[in-house]
Amino acid sequence: MKKHLLLLYLIFITFFSCEKKEYLSESNEIIEFAFRAEDNTSLKTDCKGIIDNYNIFVSVPYDANTEELVAFINSNGIKIEIEDLIQESSVTMNNFNEIVLYDIIAENGNKSTYNVEVSIENTNCIDGNPDYNPFTFNPENYECADYVPTEYCPIAPSVTAKFESNKKIIFEPIDFDKSYGGPFLDTYNVDITEGEKIVFSYTYHYQGRDFQSFTYETIVFEINNNIDNFLISGRNLLNLNGFYHNASPYGPRGKVLVEKGCIKGIKINENEWQIDMNIITEIKEENNESHFGREMISEIFTKAN
Repeated sequence: MKKHLLLLYLIFITFFSCEKKEYLSESNEIIEFAFRAEDNTSLKTDCKGIIDNYNIFVSVPYDANTEELVAFINSNGIKIEIEDLIQESSVTMNNFNEIVLYDIIAENGNKSTYNVEVSIENTNCIDGNPDYNPFTFNPENYECADYVPTEYCPIAPSVTAKFESNKKIIFEPIDFDKSYGGPFLDTYNVDITEGEKIVFSYTYHYQGRDFQSFTYETIVFEINNNIDNFLISGRNLLNLNGFYHNASPYGPRGKVLVEKGCIKGIKINENEWQIDMNIITEIKEENNESHFGREMISEIFTKAN
């Protein structure tokens, strides 16, 4: 009798032990998603995601580098993947210029997919931003900065800020631009032709007293004819067909898309617009590190004759 009881006991223990080993969790949820400042050099504060079912929405500042963001992910799954590539929380960097799909894998192999969409804040882009210190050109009281050597101070610097109606910007991407001693990557041929937009053009130019140094900066962008004011930032800048062109013998040079920052415009009357810009540009030289530049400009743009 005792032998039979012992045998039944061993069978009972073995059965439930096997059942316990075979149980695998089906949990595959994202509990928390964020871009933390400690993981991302382009962020000053943490940006927490809003989770709505299987959609996650995150808003980041206008100057965040959305092409290189590292996500903090708290998940109850055993594995996180993007297109079968393992993702490590607070380590793996991804491009969030488009919606990113995260797959969360449970212990039992079940998979759930989350759509992560990143948007750009307009808040404190220009108004209320303590770092916004725009250059406003006034030829009557223009003075060379104290830190600029006398021989590099400009002779008769000038600014042209104009807009034209019934125009549009056309551009052609080219592999590299050898102008001004290039080559420079991701540059464009840009032209203005007849269309249904308002095209704004800003040019700042000076010639140094040494006649060897010079700066020639141009910014162009377009808006719809039927609006009287706008504030556009982040990836929405691409809708403006905005371009920045810089030529200088000593600084970064090239003609690139305006993709980061913001541009604000208020129509004063039929002949004037108040335009404020706080934009970031990236000029990539072949076999060299990228050059970043920031342009802060506040000017009255007048209608071209």
